[in-house]
Amino acid sequence: MGKRQGKGSLVWKSGTTYTGEWLDNMMHGNGSLIWNNSRRYDGQFYKNMRYGTGKFEWGNGESYKGGFKEDLR
Repeated sequence: MGKRQGKGSLVWKSGTTYTGEWLDNMMHGNGSLIWNNSRRYDGQFYKNMRYGTGKFEWGNGESYKGGFKEDLR
């Protein structure tokens, strides 16, 4: 079976949704990840991790915009 490559979307059973770029079946490049608890990340991914520049929003409206490395702010 083929791997996810290029652009596309995936919705997990939990309701979490990713829309963006894929490489070798991993979130890689620019994309948006929206969790089922209203948290959201828009920005760059590297091998399934938030990496580079992006914006994270909590469900209460607070947000962080800046750098991420290995999935951490």
